[in-house]
Amino acid sequence: MLENYDLEHFFFKGNDAIALMKALDIRKRVFIEEQGIEEKDDLDGKDRRSVHLLVLLGTKPVGTARLRKIGDHSLKLERFAVLKEFRGIGIGKNMIYEIEEYARKMNIERLILDAQMYVKGFYEKLGYSVCSKEFYEAGILHVRMIKRLIEG
Repeated sequence: MLENYDLEHFFFKGNDAIALMKALDIRKRVFIEEQGIEEKDDLDGKDRRSVHLLVLLGTKPVGTARLRKIGDHSLKLERFAVLKEFRGIGIGKNMIYEIEEYARKMNIERLILDAQMYVKGFYEKLGYSVCSKEFYEAGILHVRMIKRLIEG
């Protein structure tokens, strides 16, 4: 589906103010405006200490994700968002592939994420497995998922 699109991915550290502003705008539109999450629940103080992915379609920012190192061999995938008008064309799947490639290059053994229940199937199709009971975060039902990237 993405063959006709000029898609660019880049990873940046949280101290890149311009890129972070673009990522936060996507998160605001998806989490706060669309899903009704409170801003304090999205802005948790971890952005500057994290690595982020920003996805551009041409010059327009359309997707973002945050990665935080958990221990020596795990990354937690957080704040994964694609603008509503760009969903369903493969951008999210493409983002996951880029994140996994980035993690492998860092010798990360596993990715962990807390998936909203309505997107659990999306992650399962990409090889993620449920590893927790259902729980609420910011008033939305979630489940923790994991994918082993490097057998160890």
